[in-house]
Amino acid sequence: TGTSGYNLYFGNTAGAFFCIDKEKGELEWKYRLQENTQRKGIRSSATVSDGLIIFGAEDATIYALDAKYGTEKWSYNTMAPIFASPSVNNGVVFCGNTDGDFLALNANDGTLAWKFSAGASIYATASFTDSLVLIGTTGGTLAAFNQKNGRNIWTTEFNSVINSSAVVSGNVAYVGTLKKEFAAVNIADGAVVWRDTLEGRIKTSPAVAHGKVFVATDDKLVRAFKPIEAK
Repeated sequence: TGTSGYNLYFGNTAGAFFCIDKEKGELEWKYRLQENTQRKGIRSSATVSDGLIIFGAEDATIYALDAKYGTEKWSYNTMAPIFASPSVNNGVVFCGNTDGDFLALNANDGTLAWKFSAGASIYATASFTDSLVLIGTTGGTLAAFNQKNGRNIWTTEFNSVINSSAVVSGNVAYVGTLKKEFAAVNIADGAVVWRDTLEGRIKTSPAVAHGKVFVATDDKLVRAFKPIEAK
């Protein structure tokens, strides 16, 4: 689900995307994926950028719609289904697909800026530093790229599925895996500066608030940690 002003934006598994007035609950407009004969759906959340609503779909395409009218501004076929939610930073859309392609598209017209093949499916949403974009994969890697040119700055192996976003705080990024590992990575070089094994798998993104790092696991617990600073 995305939000902008007085509206909510979301898609469904039948391939329809909706704009709803969040105060009245009334339908403002609806968009259907074109030629969706196989009923491929929309499983990613939408992101809002400069009057555009941007989302990915199982038909392998990233769509950008006019936020007010729901008309299609541009679309880009990534050639593999998209479950990850796109994110926009500095006028660029970042998103991965199930073939392991991580793409950067110009937000204004959907043209490709750069692409990297990560070698394993991407279900996580990207996270950012001032100059880097970070993405995790089901192959167990957390990788950092230069936002402008896509150069791979570092890749850290965790040997377990990462299907949620890392969160950046200070000079570290916190990331969790399905092997129950929670770790802090130095954003300068990707070195692991701290790690712990929890009692449950980490399927959702950590959060930083009120001077603590919070992480939820599938053993129905939320844990709080003191932030780490890389030396």
